[in-house]
Amino acid sequence: MSTQTQGQLADNIVHFARVLRSAGLPLASDRVVLATEAVLAVGLQSIDDLRYSLCCTLTTSADQQSLFDQAFTAFWRDPDLLGKAMQMLLPKVDGGLAPAHEANRRLAQALSAPAKPRGAENNDEQDQQSIEARMSFSSRELLQKADFETLSSAEWVAVSRLVSQLVPHMPLVLSRRKKAALHHGPIDMRRVARSALRSGGEIMQLPRKMPRKQAMRVLALLDISGSMTSYSRMFLYFLHSLTRVDPRTKTLVFGTRLTDLSAAMRENDPDASIAKAVSLVDDWNGGTRIALNLERFNKDIAQRMAGSRTMILLVTDGLERDDAKALGREAARLSRRCKHLIWLNPLLRFQGFEPKASGVRALLPHVSAHLPVHNLQSLMALAHCA
Repeated sequence: MSTQTQGQLADNIVHFARVLRSAGLPLASDRVVLATEAVLAVGLQSIDDLRYSLCCTLTTSADQQSLFDQAFTAFWRDPDLLGKAMQMLLPKVDGGLAPAHEANRRLAQALSAPAKPRGAENNDEQDQQSIEARMSFSSRELLQKADFETLSSAEWVAVSRLVSQLVPHMPLVLSRRKKAALHHGPIDMRRVARSALRSGGEIMQLPRKMPRKQAMRVLALLDISGSMTSYSRMFLYFLHSLTRVDPRTKTLVFGTRLTDLSAAMRENDPDASIAKAVSLVDDWNGGTRIALNLERFNKDIAQRMAGSRTMILLVTDGLERDDAKALGREAARLSRRCKHLIWLNPLLRFQGFEPKASGVRALLPHVSAHLPVHNLQSLMALAHCA
């Protein structure tokens, strides 16, 4: 292979990597370099050689396979398939969104061709305008119901802004601190004594006291494995809003290990906060070990972070690869550590969802509520759960 050919191939791989990155795949520059080296090492005897080389170097989990295959076919093999893919990925005219299993709409945006110059055929211009109109069709109501996994890049920014503007109200719980009461409650002996001192020892009144009410403290345990990437990242915006309202909020994420992101959530700017949080995590978009991380939390952290006035938000799909019995045991311990254990599960977006997976069955008996967390509407409902 000549030097010129290698250079052209490298340019195409870089361009393809940009398409994948725009479509939602997290790709660092070193992986693009690795992909180029792999293609040059394996050679180009067939299109499958190119596919396998790029797939092995540019994807990190099985859930990225579908998106990669669609992008590869449209970019490398048959340009005519691009239009067909876009038709499949775009929202329907009746206002509904394309099913999540069909593909990620960010791929359509990443692959969309630039506008035709003047002098191009009218039919092509009309087709392009039609596609652009349909791609931009997203009212506020549609955004509220749209699955995070299906959002285009522009829609993602819009939804993240809406989530950042939420003012969550968590359930109220009785505090140990007391406040003055007019007629009901026990007598406040301290106020009685102070009043008697001012009146020369005579007790003129019997002030009473009652418990204060305050928002329940929130602790979030957030699954950041490959299957949870879109939902975890958007939920961080919700946690940023919650931390702004109540600085006591704790945020921990887990994949193969636990990471405390509570300090990062206190940044003023939500985008800067999420960027800092992601930079602190080494196992983002990788595997997950739910039972092991719950065990670590129960053993090392729960005593100082959780309590009888704490609500724990467990954000995960419950797809445990390890021992389901261990997951059930640790979930039971976790539920005893807090007031409420709320399981937020993006799999509830499917109407026919049934708790068939062993991990799901292990978690369900120990949670106070099992709620969806796949769109803006579900986050708005959670923000007003008081």
